[in-house]
Amino acid sequence: MLSALFKADSLRTVMLLSSVKKIEAHKFPYGLYFRSLRAFDAGWTNLTNIELSCLLSLIVGSKHLRYLNLSGTMIRFLPESICSLQSLQTLDVSNCRDLEKLPEHMSRIRSLRHLYIEGCPLNHIPPNIGKLSCLRSLCRFIVNRRRGCGIDELGSLLNLEGRVRIEHLEKVKSPTEAKKANLAGKMNLKRLTLEWGLNESTESYKKKTAQVLEALEPPPGLEFLRIDSFSGMRFPGWFSNNDAIFQNLDSIEFFDCKNCSELPTGMGKLPSLTYLGMYRMDCLRYVDDESESFGTGELEGAGYLQLQKLRISCLTSLERLSRSRMERRDIFPRLSSLNIEGCPKLTSLHCLQSIRELSIKGCSETVLESVSNLHTLTSLEIWNNDDLASFPDGFLHNLTALKSLKISRFTKLQDLQSDMLIGLTALEELSIYSCDMFECFSTGTYRGLISLKNMQIVNCRKLKSLSDNFGDLPALESLRISKCPELETFPSGLNNLSSLQRLTLSESKLTALPENLQHLPALKGWMKLQKSIFSFACRFPNGHNNLSSVQYLSLSGYHDPDEVLPDWLGNLSLFIISKRLSQGVVSTDNTEPQESSGCLHFPYLRAFDAKNSMLTSISYQTHIPKHLRKGCYIDELGSLNLGGNLSIQHLEKAKCPVHAKKADLKEINNLKSLHLSLDINESDESQEITERVLKLLNLPQV
Repeated sequence: MLSALFKADSLRTVMLLSSVKKIEAHKFPYGLYFRSLRAFDAGWTNLTNIELSCLLSLIVGSKHLRYLNLSGTMIRFLPESICSLQSLQTLDVSNCRDLEKLPEHMSRIRSLRHLYIEGCPLNHIPPNIGKLSCLRSLCRFIVNRRRGCGIDELGSLLNLEGRVRIEHLEKVKSPTEAKKANLAGKMNLKRLTLEWGLNESTESYKKKTAQVLEALEPPPGLEFLRIDSFSGMRFPGWFSNNDAIFQNLDSIEFFDCKNCSELPTGMGKLPSLTYLGMYRMDCLRYVDDESESFGTGELEGAGYLQLQKLRISCLTSLERLSRSRMERRDIFPRLSSLNIEGCPKLTSLHCLQSIRELSIKGCSETVLESVSNLHTLTSLEIWNNDDLASFPDGFLHNLTALKSLKISRFTKLQDLQSDMLIGLTALEELSIYSCDMFECFSTGTYRGLISLKNMQIVNCRKLKSLSDNFGDLPALESLRISKCPELETFPSGLNNLSSLQRLTLSESKLTALPENLQHLPALKGWMKLQKSIFSFACRFPNGHNNLSSVQYLSLSGYHDPDEVLPDWLGNLSLFIISKRLSQGVVSTDNTEPQESSGCLHFPYLRAFDAKNSMLTSISYQTHIPKHLRKGCYIDELGSLNLGGNLSIQHLEKAKCPVHAKKADLKEINNLKSLHLSLDINESDESQEITERVLKLLNLPQV
């Protein structure tokens, strides 16, 4: 490949695929240059820093080079010779995790329009970057006190567009210097992040920080604004000019603004604001802290007219969403999603007439009690409570529209009261995670859950019982019980689970399947079983009635080489083994498997997955084992009824042409796509064998 590349004097584009792992740099002829090159792309290759440096030495003489992509590579530094590329318009070094600095004289590349440096551990920007008057894309600017590295360098970059994050604003010398950045004049800027690197508590620093932010007034067309680690006491006055600016601003985030006790005046009236996020604002007591008067119109006086999503985290002083105590006032008329985390003083939720999705982490009992007033709620997630042994009486009774309920990490919760879920006729999903003391469901818990389709109980270490009326769930389609080590028996009365299609039982004390599972006509889809239950089923030589109709089986923890696998597994279309399988080998021919071979007979198998086992499988839809042992040669493909997407890896191990011919891939009629991959060395013998195997595979038209 290299010899042909060296002769291409007029080559204009070089693109190295991500699969390129090595280029022997010592083979590069001295004095070789790609003088006609316009584009060079080595992004996301696995080349070393030395190899990349050698490649860069070949293109520094390419006076026509316009595009250079080194993103996601191991490059450690860019040579100063890069600065001689006077035609370069795009330089992409994003996600270069080892690149700590850029060439000092980058200001000489006057034609540069796009500089992508996101994800690089840079600690400063090269000086005099303001001379790059054509620059349009600059996702990061790192303020430095060095000459030519101040924020005023942004002043002449009038063509900046897209997004910019300005870091280390604490190094801005004065508000006058900040004003020279002329952010308000960058009309094509859409996303802006203003970030301070430290948060001092001195009064002089707070005052200077507030003055700097006042001088950094954004452009009128801004759509996203984030302010991070701002130490001032109040936000700037330009927030109040919402008639003149911020007509398009739809998202605002405040991080670590610990000294601000109020949000910017008038922010709630921004005409396009749909998302507001606040994190670690220690002094903030209310989100809406303005008018307390109630207007006469339906929406008159509302605080946040257009807000749809609100996220608040670690607001340690937050008491209520609104200062107003008038319960009927609709402060957030269109708010549909609310996420609350780490607000220990929050006492209630009100003024939420349109809320649909609510997630609360670290919630108090009083907050849970106020949930009962949120009649429009369709999704509720409650997390992280170390105090409650039971839920407040009736806190869910008015939530007739609720479709999803998730309870997680209530460390003292012992049970669900028998009347807790009464009236939730729309509930479709119930999940309980990591409730360490949770022992049981009270009798009658499931009454009225006529719409429940999905139920998950995971990591409840003391769960012993699922309640005897567990069968009162006629719509249940999927049941998962995992990591519940004290659960020993399944409840009786499962006959009414007529819709159950998917069943997962793992990491418990269960040793047998419920006897009346055989009466569930819909249980023909997916089953995931732990080893003890599967071993129980394997004792039935003709197949257990509960499993004989199952088409997709996932088996965890199976590792006994002496256990005989039953013939009824041949009905499976998908078989997944998630832990080490020592002896079992898949056989898919139409003959009876010999007892000594340790093989299974799967005439209907469409997918096989043995991840983390000695039978390694591949592909995301159709899985074929590698050639590792007897019974796993490529000829096994010959009798499989495969469909969908087929991927075959390590084809270089198929060294027998006879096996390749028996695979006869052309006879597989239902394939939509076929992917072949191999890793061969450069020896003539290896290449010859591989070419012969590929020819004999009789590849289909897909």
